[in-house]
Amino acid sequence: MKTDIVNKVRAVFWSALWIIPIPFGIFVSDRRFFVSLSVPYFFLTALIITLMLRRRDLKRHGQSAYAAAAYLFYGNVIGAIFATAFLGTLRETELWKFYILRLGVYFLWLLGTLFLQAVLAWLFEYWYANRRHRLFAEFIDPLMYALPLPTALMALFFFPAVNFAGVSGPEQFITGLFGLFFFVNTAAYNIFIIAAFAFYFYPAKTRYPFMRDRVFALFRLVFMVCVFIFVQTAVNMMTGLWAYEFQYLTVRNNPLIFILPLVSYTFFMWAAIGMGNALTVLKTAVWKQ
Repeated sequence: MKTDIVNKVRAVFWSALWIIPIPFGIFVSDRRFFVSLSVPYFFLTALIITLMLRRRDLKRHGQSAYAAAAYLFYGNVIGAIFATAFLGTLRETELWKFYILRLGVYFLWLLGTLFLQAVLAWLFEYWYANRRHRLFAEFIDPLMYALPLPTALMALFFFPAVNFAGVSGPEQFITGLFGLFFFVNTAAYNIFIIAAFAFYFYPAKTRYPFMRDRVFALFRLVFMVCVFIFVQTAVNMMTGLWAYEFQYLTVRNNPLIFILPLVSYTFFMWAAIGMGNALTVLKTAVWKQ
């Protein structure tokens, strides 16, 4: 276990030697046009070079410390979104105003992003290899399908503080624009969660060989989606959760803007899954009689 972790850490540092120099050199130029290219170039090369290093390891040794390609891609995307949100916050700090300090902060951000992407890729790979087989899998697996991307987008759009000083245009328009983004992100949460329910709980013939069981499993799926919608609507009507998130947490460098939705949607999903399991227990008891 310790050797495996050491190999993974070494793999990230080795990839950093190939990935960081060019985007960091572009940033060192301190020219506005080139600096704007540094971040997308870094994200693109981080994915391509890591995939190339993994392929090289597989050819030479038959194994690699890097995660498989699909998990590398997903981990890189989620990590890139979170890292971009954090970079937006760093740009508003006092450290960013001084050239030397800005270089140090940016270098650490590049290295930290590589580690974040690698850890996420390994996490997704480990989870996928053990899905449906662990204790409470029905409560964990749908979360991993549904929540990472919408949560990352919430961080990207609403975590970095925004300075509106000197911004021309009606304040109502700016508020409405952020409100639109918030609505779209909320819709993304719901779409991803319902899709995860449909993907994970769909009654495939391999799992439900009898028609009666498939019909019940399909009814259970629809029931869970209805419970999810009902629970989140009821909670938001009683607590004003969405209004609180939008009014007090957006664009304020407050990590609660993505932690609170993550926790609340986890609760909504667990409530729906728990009710679905209760329905299964009830069905078993009735059919036994």
